[in-house]
Amino acid sequence: MDFELYAVGIGRGDGLIARFGDIVIYIADPSASADRLIAAVKSQADSSGPRRKLARRLAALAFGEQTIALSPFGVVAATDEGLHVLLYGRVTAKIETAEGIRELSGARALTWVDETVPDSAQRIVVADEGQQSLPSGANTDLHAGVVPGGGFDLHRAPAKKVEPPAAEAVAPKAPAAEAAAPKAPSQEREHAQAVARDQPAIPEGATDEFTRARATALAASDVGSLASDDGAMYRLDRPYVIGRDPLSDKSARRELASPIVVKNDPHVSRVHARVSAKDGRVFIRDVGTPAGTFIAAPGAKDWTQIGTTPTELTPGWSLRIGRMILTYVTGS
Repeated sequence: MDFELYAVGIGRGDGLIARFGDIVIYIADPSASADRLIAAVKSQADSSGPRRKLARRLAALAFGEQTIALSPFGVVAATDEGLHVLLYGRVTAKIETAEGIRELSGARALTWVDETVPDSAQRIVVADEGQQSLPSGANTDLHAGVVPGGGFDLHRAPAKKVEPPAAEAVAPKAPAAEAAAPKAPSQEREHAQAVARDQPAIPEGATDEFTRARATALAASDVGSLASDDGAMYRLDRPYVIGRDPLSDKSARRELASPIVVKNDPHVSRVHARVSAKDGRVFIRDVGTPAGTFIAAPGAKDWTQIGTTPTELTPGWSLRIGRMILTYVTGS
């Protein structure tokens, strides 16, 4: 799931809040091995599967052979299955979903509480048990690092408002709408001869399967590429996942789609947009990111935001994700 959909508000208090990547931890007592807890979280921040690995690291601290004074803590980590919540000691988590509000408590378990919450959750507040409310610092949102606090409020961030274009956006034209008028018989013969000259001959004895496979390959090669400003070319003969960490997406990890990495751009989500090609047409869709994905016609000054429904990208048009601009070119 995309952790960028959530903001991390900081409650006032004497504990510590640490965030590394898609993991946030509240440590109730900074004097009780807080450095070990922070190190455990930091070591798993770039892991593709933080749930089990992080739980093992924390379990070794809490229940290992070496007896240490360990602070009560609460962790929320983003996983493919949803938001993983882990509570140890006198720490609670109030979870708000469409079904209502419920509370988990680490103090009421023999060891700790370990549960995965669906990514449809609107809010998870982690704080000391018995605290009726979390006094929150106004407009706080922790992106990375360690700060003092009495708990954290993980909540859905409001979508950024996008101003409408100054001029009316031009809708992309489907390739089928640009079909030329019917050719005269002589023109059809000339066209067929020209196509035949550009195609390799079918080997003697070739099967229909060979013919279909070659036709599919030619159709894919005619789709074109996405060209970036830095000269990179992404052939549109496969699907792509675009984002700050596209390999966190299942389809990229399973090699069902190729990753396009956008580096060092805070406005780009880990998984930001998807590109696909079908029947000679290219489609782009946003995955519901706060910053959005945009398209524009050649030479246009205004960008049009697209949604989570696949939108066709016409040859010559560009798409913008954060600071990255990719232009759909053909004949490359």
